[in-house]
Amino acid sequence: VVDVWHCTPDGDYDNDTSAFELRGRIRTDASGYYVFSTVQPGRYLNGAELRPMHIHYRVEAEDHIELVTQLYFAGDEFIDSDPWATEERAVPLTDDGDGGLVGTFDIVLAVA
Repeated sequence: VVDVWHCTPDGDYDNDTSAFELRGRIRTDASGYYVFSTVQPGRYLNGAELRPMHIHYRVEAEDHIELVTQLYFAGDEFIDSDPWATEERAVPLTDDGDGGLVGTFDIVLAVA
């Protein structure tokens, strides 16, 4: 199960309504493939610094160690100054041909 959540384009999380917008749980197929569509998250302040745009992930699979991580976007100018961001987790985005962007975030879980 891939659990994802992120803030709005304005940098706000929906923590105060029952809708819990921009959150979802995706069950992968037998080979571990998953896909979801969303809006690109915004940025928000962490102290005096802006966090880079990111999507939170919590991934669980039977007989594996749970992974909690964040996906970032390649080229985001705030990755280097963020204490949690790394270029290794920064996904390049490409044009999908329909006016949107697409990226791939491969996940490998350790066996328990």
